[in-house]
Amino acid sequence: MEELIREGLARRAAKMTPTKDDADVGAKRKMAFLDILLQSTVDERPLSNLDIREEVDTFMFEGHDTTSSALMFFFYNIATHPEAQKKCFEEIRSVVGNDKSTPVSYELLNQLHYVDLCVKETLRMYPSVPLLGRKVLEDCEINGKLIPAGTNIGISPLYLGRREELFSEPNSFKPERFDVVTTAEKLNPYAYIPFSAGPRNCIGQKFAMLEIKAIVANVLRHYEVDFVGDSSEPPVLIAELILRTKDPLMFKVRERVY
Repeated sequence: MEELIREGLARRAAKMTPTKDDADVGAKRKMAFLDILLQSTVDERPLSNLDIREEVDTFMFEGHDTTSSALMFFFYNIATHPEAQKKCFEEIRSVVGNDKSTPVSYELLNQLHYVDLCVKETLRMYPSVPLLGRKVLEDCEINGKLIPAGTNIGISPLYLGRREELFSEPNSFKPERFDVVTTAEKLNPYAYIPFSAGPRNCIGQKFAMLEIKAIVANVLRHYEVDFVGDSSEPPVLIAELILRTKDPLMFKVRERVY
């Protein structure tokens, strides 16, 4: 990465001649993510090499293990709840159609309402990032307790998602709880924070949801997913940087015929 950053800086210093595509009238130049960072400034000062590397790490790598964790737990949930898997498949089939080769476009993904509910419920029960960290910048008072500036605070989306006073039957997979049209359950917006909340929430939240739904749609319209294991016992969780299970979750897939 350091070498790529140095090469990018050298290109900018050399003021490379624009290509034919760049010079086309009315054409908007497409810039690589790294190039955008190289020309970005904060308080009129360019980003340091470390700043650039951290931003690239965030965009390119932070969305990898988190998405795979979410997908693993999603398929676990629908494999152990066949009625939910059936509803997901029926919705996907009704939206995308019977042709399995039909591309799943952005517009079609936005119509997968029940799939969206199942993803949200999965992230409530098994948030990909089980612990968030924040640093208090100035003295503040919370519930009568003084929190001095400089204090590091840990916030657990996993713990919040399993609190009974926030979610009824917190250990049960109930996607309908997130249906704002039909549910009677009123959710506190800061009770459900798998992507964090506030000005420092996950910048890739919308992309992550689309990515998960795209993979789910393509898998479920081709295969039925069964869980291989004891579904009566919940998996033993290990809350590291990314939430995972003590033992691998194993699945069996069968081709759908329709």
